[in-house]
Amino acid sequence: MLDNVFNVLGLDPGNNLGVSILSVDCVTLEIVGIHTFTCVLDKFIDKDNSNIMLEKWLVLEDIVRDLSSNYRPSIVGMEAAFLNLRYPKAIITLGSYTTVLEMCLHKYNRYVKVFKYAPKYVKKTVGVGYADKEDMLNYMSNNKEINKHIDLVDRTEHEVDATAIAYTALLEIRKYPYVLYSIGG
Repeated sequence: MLDNVFNVLGLDPGNNLGVSILSVDCVTLEIVGIHTFTCVLDKFIDKDNSNIMLEKWLVLEDIVRDLSSNYRPSIVGMEAAFLNLRYPKAIITLGSYTTVLEMCLHKYNRYVKVFKYAPKYVKKTVGVGYADKEDMLNYMSNNKEINKHIDLVDRTEHEVDATAIAYTALLEIRKYPYVLYSIGG
């Protein structure tokens, strides 16, 4: 990692974990690179195991360890657990994922700053207002700052959401740059 760049990690928690890393210039706070991927938790677990959720939590820990080691994020933005009235029980799983992610992020870097955002806040901040997945993809794909570094059309909806979450964190850093003073060890 270059000395004049820090990484903002965006996480879209779920069974399909969306990950987006924005590399940002320390002086200008401009994006200099974006890398995204999706981790399908079911691909990493033994389905015959009696405790599938525990297996998924352990996979999340491995992912966070690798992200912390490879990208050394200074700032993490992630979707907060929220109640979806169509799937009310989903908040239990989502809440456990966000808790495990936050715990592991601090385990591997106790100085990392973690910001949790409600989906509506992310949509409002990036300028989409009320939007479905297609609207979010269209808006983020047309964002000149984002699309000069990555073509989101070929990415999963989880990568698009993770990028929007990371971008929300970056916009807050630009608005409140003093947050950066507390980074480091």
